[in-house]
Amino acid sequence: MSALLQSGTFRQLWAGLFLAQLGNQLFLVVVPWVVLDLSGSSLTLSLVLVAASLPRLLLTPWAGTLADRHGPTSLLISSNGARSAVLLVMLLAVLNSNNTTWLILVSAAYGAASAFHSPASGSVLPYYLSQERIPAANALVLTSYDLGVFLGRTTGALLVATLFGLGSLWSGANLALLTNAATFLLATLIFRFVGKSNEVAPKDSSVEADSGGLGDAIAYLIQRPLLFLLFCFVVGSFFIHTGPLLIALPVLAKYQSGSNPGFSYSIYAACYGLGAMCGSLCAGFIWKPANAWLLPVLITLSLISTILTLIIGFLESYLPTGLAVLSISLIFNYSYTVVASWLQMNTPERILGRVMSLFILGTQGIMPVSMALTGYVIRTDARLIFLVLGSLGVVISLMTLSRYLQLAHKDKSLETKYD
Repeated sequence: MSALLQSGTFRQLWAGLFLAQLGNQLFLVVVPWVVLDLSGSSLTLSLVLVAASLPRLLLTPWAGTLADRHGPTSLLISSNGARSAVLLVMLLAVLNSNNTTWLILVSAAYGAASAFHSPASGSVLPYYLSQERIPAANALVLTSYDLGVFLGRTTGALLVATLFGLGSLWSGANLALLTNAATFLLATLIFRFVGKSNEVAPKDSSVEADSGGLGDAIAYLIQRPLLFLLFCFVVGSFFIHTGPLLIALPVLAKYQSGSNPGFSYSIYAACYGLGAMCGSLCAGFIWKPANAWLLPVLITLSLISTILTLIIGFLESYLPTGLAVLSISLIFNYSYTVVASWLQMNTPERILGRVMSLFILGTQGIMPVSMALTGYVIRTDARLIFLVLGSLGVVISLMTLSRYLQLAHKDKSLETKYD
């Protein structure tokens, strides 16, 4: 790790990606507050959030193609610069208008800019770093992402809560918007000078990039059965875990006997954050499975986490529930970090942006489905969703293991390059 931290290029990338994550979390706290304060309508809030998320689903595949053709750094510069400008427009509109229609339009513009950031951030590390440094780099970046979630949401909430009101530039929400814009602007400036005065020169990906589209990335995955199996397995894991961890846990806290709901949920949130950071660090610095055991190890860990998900609904105390959440989060983020590194190290640079855009589209695109299913099921019983998705997770893990054994039987030289 010391050699990695001595790289000025990596430190710049790390700082820029952290600031971008911090800014995105500020947005997720501040904008809902602004919308509710202006409109008082949960329907308007839902429209604004849908407007911010829909462009990401539509534009992310195209953004991956652009990252391959023009290099990820240029997309990081343009996307974060655009997000900074969008937030300044939002600030001016808040100061001069009470009409909430513009909020939907501005949020859509923010979502469009974010769509170009995601695949670029997923493919930028191999663009600058050697293969042996990628796992450790991913671990540090993803751990800082978890820290950005905590700091961004806490900072936004404190600004809004301590300086309430929208009528003045110095009100809490407006200061938060200004801080949000400044965060993205600083990230833009850092990305602008990455590699300019460091020992690592960026690769010229435009020379190697082909002129194909997203279909080439899909074909690339399908033609490599092990890679495709790993991809589908991770998407399935996101489906299993997202809804219970984000939607059902706060509801479950209200129904568990013998505990204060607010205290219980704060314990669960803390356990989730701690597990996420430990999982990312473990993947980069403590233990990585050997080549031949990568997928079997991930499947075994998935079985453990899905069984824990299944039994959470039957727990009555915050302590065992918190320990289960910590374990699930640790396994989930460990697996995500390992797979992200695996994809980056095994995918040719000419198509890496498109493959990572598919990875992001698959994992992020399945999250609303999981959350919608969770929201529907918990209307009947908050515990039922853990039983349903936990059982489904066990089935998915066993099916993945069966398919892996079939592939290994057909091809004795099957390898998963990681080290």
